[in-house]
Amino acid sequence: MLQIYGSKPYTPPMVTGVTLVPIYVRISYDRYGKRHGVSDQIKDVIALIEGIPGLEVGEIYEDNDVSAFKKEVEREGYNRLIADIKAGKYVAVACVRGSRLVRQRRQRAEFIDLMESVGGKVYTTDGTIYDFTSEVGRGQFDSDGVKDTNESEKISVRTTRAHLRLAEQGKYAGGRRPYGIERHLEIVDGKVERSYRINEPEATILREAARRVIAGDSLHAIATDFNLRGVPTANGGKWWESQALRYMLRRPGIAGLRTHHSHDNIVGKAEWPAIISVEEWMAVKSTLDSRATKGRKAANDITNLLSGFLVCATCGNKMRNTSSGVRPRTYRCIVPKGKCELKMSIMADPLDDLIISLFAAKLAESAEYTASEAPSRSAARVSNLTAKLERLAEQWATDEISDSAYGAAHRAAEKELEKARTEAEEEARARVVLPGAHAATAWKSGTLSERRALLEILVDRIEIRPSERRGKYGNTFQPDRVRVVWRHQQQDDIPSTQ
Repeated sequence: MLQIYGSKPYTPPMVTGVTLVPIYVRISYDRYGKRHGVSDQIKDVIALIEGIPGLEVGEIYEDNDVSAFKKEVEREGYNRLIADIKAGKYVAVACVRGSRLVRQRRQRAEFIDLMESVGGKVYTTDGTIYDFTSEVGRGQFDSDGVKDTNESEKISVRTTRAHLRLAEQGKYAGGRRPYGIERHLEIVDGKVERSYRINEPEATILREAARRVIAGDSLHAIATDFNLRGVPTANGGKWWESQALRYMLRRPGIAGLRTHHSHDNIVGKAEWPAIISVEEWMAVKSTLDSRATKGRKAANDITNLLSGFLVCATCGNKMRNTSSGVRPRTYRCIVPKGKCELKMSIMADPLDDLIISLFAAKLAESAEYTASEAPSRSAARVSNLTAKLERLAEQWATDEISDSAYGAAHRAAEKELEKARTEAEEEARARVVLPGAHAATAWKSGTLSERRALLEILVDRIEIRPSERRGKYGNTFQPDRVRVVWRHQQQDDIPSTQ
């Protein structure tokens, strides 16, 4: 039986003209992409239109496997339908239910305004007709939509809480298995028990990649090497990409950690075993993030020890290695002419030798400190700040603090937590990479890649200041022009040897 909102008692129209009615169908989740849900909707809506005299089936607009509740989701079919209604092509829509059309509050209000402006109607397969020329029709569409929106929000909250509980229990979130981990099923007491084990051949590849990143290799070089060796990917292919490798190595799951919503939100240990230790994972993440933020290339992408570390003290920009067949190798300011007052330069080979000598002493000092250091203080701060955020959330949920107070405190704690995470990762990187009491020996005999990995840990930048000498000494190397800025420490001036 028809339910008509906003119209006079329904009577079949005179068949003197035909009204084209477009069909809109949508389903939020189509796991296998078979379109069974939308196909069934189309059949039902066509039968509805054909059963009402004066109506004829128009264009079909479809959004398969698309949510109408999530604000960030774009619905191509719905957007085309709205554009055609605005263009005057249609004055009515047919669908299974109003919730198929809109579920967001703002979008529903916009739809009601549009249909009112064109004097339109919405026909649904449950026998409801919404007439938007009437306040009753508009109000009923809005009222029914509110119920649908509220139900979607309740489902969203329940789903979110369920996912959080699973995350806190370390349960696998579903989807494609992570590279290096495989699922194992066995029957125990008549029940299927699921567990996760390390896939050793794949885990070996990940450990190699992690070790090489820490040692200074670039993701591109590692991926290229894997491709040349024919190392299979997770899906059995033989083509590695640096971005996919970066994702694998930065993912906390590789260290047996479970996250919720984002990789930064670690909620506990996972039910699958760790492929590398937490400290190794933090070292890898710190290495990759440092390259991204500092804009430095990995060692096997360059040929000079100090490239990316040298900074012009006059303009603050980086200096680049230059060489020719006649003149000695030199580091120069790369800022275009006219934008740097002095266009700083310094002889490269003596500078490399000076930094190698200075760094050997500094590395021995740092390695001794690292070897005797207690568990990371920054890691403890991360734990404390995470607990603080949880307490704030509980206080806000029980109305112990206002929305504004919670917002300010939450933002401050999040900012502090982000800083603590970065520091904890850098501390872990130092403990993993610095080779203990043999640091100085490893530095002197290490490869370019290994040396640059060590530089990344302790050096923020090396500033080159203007020369104070001119004339006959203008082209000589002057150590007092060099200032090393150590990470998290005050800068050191190179003592003059003149």
